Amino acid sequence: MSDILLETHALTKQFRKHKAVDEINMHIKRGGIYGFIGRNGAGKTTFLKMISGLTTPSSGDYSLFGYSGKELSKVRSMVGCLIEEPGLYINMSAYDNLMIKAKLFGISDKKYVSELLDMVGLADVGKKKTKN
Repeated sequence: MSDILLETHALTKQFRKHKAVDEINMHIKRGGIYGFIGRNGAGKTTFLKMISGLTTPSSGDYSLFGYSGKELSKVRSMVGCLIEEPGLYINMSAYDNLMIKAKLFGISDKKYVSELLDMVGLADVGKKKTKN
């Protein structure tokens, strides 16, 4: 697998006459930490949606872990992106929220979820709702 986790070449997303993302060239190496800073409407979310596969670029291309184009499906499961809102059900407990996520990944072991909660210091939340 490549030491370059993400590489973009003139990545662009255009909505009619407005370029939301304009020819971004960048690369992120394994172990690197990057952040996007910009005002509302600067294209941060649109860029993340493109590299996470939620929308397609108007032009340019990108690679993840050295894979691009149709080969991206080989590594798509290694990429997660949480855009704008936490993926939580606020009327459910932390345990129930994690159990739903685990089941989506084919994990039905309740002990696994309990161990995760313990690992992050939430073992004692019981049935307390996430919103609380």
